[in-house]
Amino acid sequence: MLDDITELIHSSLKLSDFQQDLNPDYPSKRFVYGYAHDKEIYSLEVEGQNRTV
Repeated sequence: MLDDITELIHSSLKLSDFQQDLNPDYPSKRFVYGYAHDKEIYSLEVEGQNRTV
């Protein structure tokens, strides 16, 4: 199961690399986006920052 999750993350980041043309701050910042069904995503902190939408 852990191998499946690792592969999913690896594939997602690979796809993100192809989408960097959407990133206005490339290459100094990485632009990754996605969709989540869980409301807990709104309390997620990334690199110590909480971004609410």
